[in-house]
Amino acid sequence: MSARLVAALVGLLSSAPCFGSPDATNPGKRAVVVYLRTSTGQRAEPVQAMQKEANALMETAGYHLEWRTLPGDNSIAVDAPIVVVELRGNCQSPTGSIPLAPLTRPSALASTAVSDGEVLPFSWVECDTLSRMLAAPLSKYENKQEFLYGRAMGRLIAHELYHILTKTRHHDTDGVAKPRFSAADVLTEHFSFDTPTLAKLREPVASSDSAEELEDETR
Repeated sequence: MSARLVAALVGLLSSAPCFGSPDATNPGKRAVVVYLRTSTGQRAEPVQAMQKEANALMETAGYHLEWRTLPGDNSIAVDAPIVVVELRGNCQSPTGSIPLAPLTRPSALASTAVSDGEVLPFSWVECDTLSRMLAAPLSKYENKQEFLYGRAMGRLIAHELYHILTKTRHHDTDGVAKPRFSAADVLTEHFSFDTPTLAKLREPVASSDSAEELEDETR
C-alpha cells in the first residue's frame, strides 16, 4: 500500500465509528461510506454501473453504500464505517484497437489489505487484469460493453466488502464470496451472494483472520 493512501485511510478512519451503525435514510440497513479513488480521465459510465451493482448486492446483505470521491472534501462528518476503494489502471471496456494479451494463469482481479492480522477497510481493483480477462468475451456485445465492464467491477468490490465487513480472509463455496471468478461469473445476468454468505454478512463483525493481503483471482 502506498504511503499517500495509508495517510488518506488513517485520516478518514479517525472519525469512523464501529461497524453496525444504522442508516437514518434506510431504516434497517447498516450504512457504509465508500471513498472511491480513480485515475484521471476515468469514464463515468462504468463507474455508475459499478456503483449500481455493488449497491444492489450489498442491499441484499443489509447494507447501504454511500459513495464519495478521493480526493474530495474529507472534512464532512461521517457517522458510518468507512471503506476506501481504488480503481487501478484503465478501468473501462477494452477496445479492439488496443490488443490485450489473454491471461494464461490465475491473476488477482482485486485485493484487500491486511496488517498485523487485521483486515483493513482498503481495497483495490486491478483493471488491467480485468480488461485482459474480458477483452474477448466483451467483443460479442454491442452498446453494452461499458455497462458490463462496470457491473463486473461492482461484483469485485462487493466481494472485497464481504472480506472487510466479516473481517475474514476465508471464502465461501459459491456466489460472490467464492475465491475465484471467471469471465462468465462477472458477465452473467445474475450473480449474487449465496445464503450462507448473506447470513455471515448480517452477523456482528467477527475478529480478523491472519493474512498479509487478500487477493481474489480469476481462473
